[in-house]
Amino acid sequence: MTSLDILTPSYRPDFELFEDLHNSVLRFTDSARHRVVVPSGDLELFRSIRSPRLDVTSVDAFLPRTMFSVRPATRWTSKVGPLEKISKIHAIDARQPWPPLRGWILQQIVKLAAAAASTADTVLIIDSDVSLIAELSHRDVRRGSATRFYADPAGVTLAMTEHQRWHDNARRLLGLQATQPHVRPDYIAGFITWEPAVVRDMLAHVSSVAGKTWLRAVSGSLHFSECTLYGTYMDHIADEARRAYTRPTTRCASHWDPVSLTASSAEHLIDDIDSNDVALQIQSTSRTPIDLRRTLIADAIARRR
Repeated sequence: MTSLDILTPSYRPDFELFEDLHNSVLRFTDSARHRVVVPSGDLELFRSIRSPRLDVTSVDAFLPRTMFSVRPATRWTSKVGPLEKISKIHAIDARQPWPPLRGWILQQIVKLAAAAASTADTVLIIDSDVSLIAELSHRDVRRGSATRFYADPAGVTLAMTEHQRWHDNARRLLGLQATQPHVRPDYIAGFITWEPAVVRDMLAHVSSVAGKTWLRAVSGSLHFSECTLYGTYMDHIADEARRAYTRPTTRCASHWDPVSLTASSAEHLIDDIDSNDVALQIQSTSRTPIDLRRTLIADAIARRR
């Protein structure tokens, strides 16, 4: 029987957003397990959510013993101008101390490891700042033996230099020939489905190309996107049958702007929600007030009825 896991990397500052997300998972899915991966210091907080369909796991469970957190030593530098960049360092691998792991890279490594560890047919990766707004089942993300694969064919333009770097690095990690920057597919979203079996094959391929563990190959990258790695593998290496359910949309309406939503801009966002969308993302960095977020989500749900 086809099964679905929902995976969310999170941490203490997003706890309130995560609670809302999990409540939406309980409301709009029948039996999907919701797995949240958090720093060890946040385990107790997230376990305070007493839910029969929530599994809370520490980031440490997916990292080698030689990799250790340095957050207690680097956190304080975030408010010291010349040392601010040091605050982005979250961990160091004793066997490969350079480059140290920034929080962004560490989160992506954990996401890959957690997805690979899933025993489900499909894993839906959802950020904490997303809420479901409509019913969702495994039938929505799986057709036959293929998991829904998001790929926007012309989503990465030449002007998107960081995205171009992510594509270049993905090709390097996968042993593909380098190419000049050009219009490329976009595979990145805060609401996206992967096939765990494909993730496992992909990570084994990365290890084979690098001649070392995939984790150390990835952690040595300064410019990396886990979604771009998965998408590039799917498009260029995975069996064609795996791409049978490829779609150019995410089914998640999103507010990516770091500027807070207002009543007026929120109305535009709601109006733009597609009839096929099942989720709404309001970027946490926008600092949109929680009450406005909840009003928007309730409005989006009401309009779907």
